[in-house]
Amino acid sequence: MKMKKIQVLLLSIGLLFSTSLFASQETVIVLKKTYQVKAKLALTEKEQEKGLGGVKKLAYGKGMLFPYSDSDHRIFWMKGMFIPIDIIWINKGKVVHIENNVQPPQKGEQDSDLPLYGMKVKADRVLEVPAGYAASIGLQLNDIVQGVDGT
Repeated sequence: MKMKKIQVLLLSIGLLFSTSLFASQETVIVLKKTYQVKAKLALTEKEQEKGLGGVKKLAYGKGMLFPYSDSDHRIFWMKGMFIPIDIIWINKGKVVHIENNVQPPQKGEQDSDLPLYGMKVKADRVLEVPAGYAASIGLQLNDIVQGVDGT
């Protein structure tokens, strides 16, 4: 009987630990002080390279956040993407650029032919959301963004 209780306890601790690890990989971003996006964090170089590549569906109110330690030019492309997205560049808690309805590559399109996005702006965060999301909430340049950096 004691052994079974210990096994259940260990299983519970394991589930709690794995849930907290998973939860630490997500955050809630608030746009315009009202609209929440539950975003997975792309923290490592590998996660940032992959981004939403391979994802076949992204629900309204979901996304991926790329947090950086400094402001710099953050260049994005659609390699490996299957869905259209909006890409939102953020610097110091404000929207500095929006690419709306960025389409995935056409079948057979070469990586070298894919357009690059974000060449002209500096950002310390980039948020990817489903295509049309930014327009649906009326997101504009200089709108306030609250989230992972405590702003």
